[in-house]
Amino acid sequence: MSNNKYEYKTLNGKKNRLHRHIMQEHLGRQLEPHEFVYHINGDSLDNSIENLVLITKKSRKWRKFESLSWWHKFESILMGRSGTLF
Repeated sequence: MSNNKYEYKTLNGKKNRLHRHIMQEHLGRQLEPHEFVYHINGDSLDNSIENLVLITKKSRKWRKFESLSWWHKFESILMGRSGTLF
């Protein structure tokens, strides 16, 4: 279930991907350049906070996480890492 389309929101004249804006609102801060928001179920139009995780690309676990199926990604978050991974 992969969808390459993203929803956007314009703030202060700057176009931003909606999932990044939602995570920033959830965290109460701007995202750092090395932080990425990932859609757990692979549906880029499902921007519910329950479907979003914050991952740092510098993490050594990034490649391991990227190699998992979407179900295993979802399962790893259910095991107690809600909101942020690594």
